[in-house]
Amino acid sequence: MTALVNELTRMGIEARYVDQVLRIRGGRPTGAAIETYGDHRIAMSFAMAGLKIPGMVIKDEKCVEKSFPDFWQVFDGLQD
Repeated sequence: MTALVNELTRMGIEARYVDQVLRIRGGRPTGAAIETYGDHRIAMSFAMAGLKIPGMVIKDEKCVEKSFPDFWQVFDGLQD
């Protein structure tokens, strides 16, 4: 949850995780360089945001290889 809050904040979205509750306030997200923390779920979910939000960059994009080795090829097909 900390990773999620950190990366949403990096995109300009107000997010907090307190007492096991994730609170996200709406806003206009901006592109950002996203840390994956070695977690394929972070990489994949923020990549999906990149379909609509210009300027998204996923750092350590190879972390998806453990669960979905062809993810980036499939993802590229979604952008067409």
